[in-house]
Amino acid sequence: MNIKYLNTDIRKKIVRLAKNAGILLLIYLSIWLLEKNHLLRCSILDDLNFFKNFCNNGFWGSVFSGGYKFRPVSNGALWMAAEICQKNIYLYGYLNVFINAIATFLVYIFINENSKSQWYGVVGALVYMTSRFSYYQITTQIGVMETVSTILFILIIRNLYIYMKDGDSKYYCYALISYGLCSMSHERYTIMFPILIYAWFVTEGQLKKQTGRRKYGLLIGTICEFAIIMLIFKLMVADILMGTGGQSVSSTFSVTEMLKNVAKSVGYLLGVNGSASDIYLTMVAWSAYTVWIKGIVIASIVCAGTIIIVGVLDILKNIKLQERKKQLCIMLFFILSIGAMVLISSATIRVELRWMYAPYTAVISPRWEI
Repeated sequence: MNIKYLNTDIRKKIVRLAKNAGILLLIYLSIWLLEKNHLLRCSILDDLNFFKNFCNNGFWGSVFSGGYKFRPVSNGALWMAAEICQKNIYLYGYLNVFINAIATFLVYIFINENSKSQWYGVVGALVYMTSRFSYYQITTQIGVMETVSTILFILIIRNLYIYMKDGDSKYYCYALISYGLCSMSHERYTIMFPILIYAWFVTEGQLKKQTGRRKYGLLIGTICEFAIIMLIFKLMVADILMGTGGQSVSSTFSVTEMLKNVAKSVGYLLGVNGSASDIYLTMVAWSAYTVWIKGIVIASIVCAGTIIIVGVLDILKNIKLQERKKQLCIMLFFILSIGAMVLISSATIRVELRWMYAPYTAVISPRWEI
């Protein structure tokens, strides 16, 4: 078949598909080269729990009873991983790299969709896949759970972003589907419910000025989906507020500790690891950073803050009033998404470095210099 005789649109789609397949392969090989010395070599406690809950436990026992929490989507992915890899721990490493390559590819696509140059997407994908947050997702069998959840989170914010930018309600519906699957992958992501409401309220408020009405069906659908998710959790788990380490948030929650965890979470996002007491969660304490590394981290924080401030000033100065409101609302959407994930991660007894991978994705995805 000679591609030059095909319909122009079909030819463009084939070329784009080939290009994306090549980029995905390049991402996979890049991650493998970066992580080949850190792929699975031994089993830690989470991996021992993985073998207990997902190997030789059957589909129903693994997907709907895997562990003490109800996570059928990520449990289903873990069961499939167990069926594919069996007891070959090296094969799990290559599978983890492949799934993380998919997540990185989605980051690349998302950034490209709202950037003037595809180099933004390339740089964003590199920043994402080389991040220290990826340690758990690539080097442990049960890291598949976090990767699947991150992929679905990317789809939530990507579809909500397009909905807020273009006003196309089908993307809000896609976000709802992603939200339901993501919540069934990890209960932490139920916190995105108010972000969905925010996106609907802002976008439909803008559309009402043009059409004279709001699409309340989307709001009702969102509330009903959240209620169903909460009902399922109530029926399927003994304690709906069960936090990390098998401890209930209702018995361990402290405002003081939560604020400390929020500070740690923000530090993680900015490149600042915790103290020596948190080394089992971060591998390297801030005090162990070299002077040069500390300087780079501080410089990057200053640069990031400058970019955001310049972006906001540019919006206020150069964009027409109506478009200005939309751009500021979209910027606030990303900030609220980051804040929501930081908040929910800080409510339990500790905050782990790996939990910041999803909000980190929301940090690097938007074009802050709009």
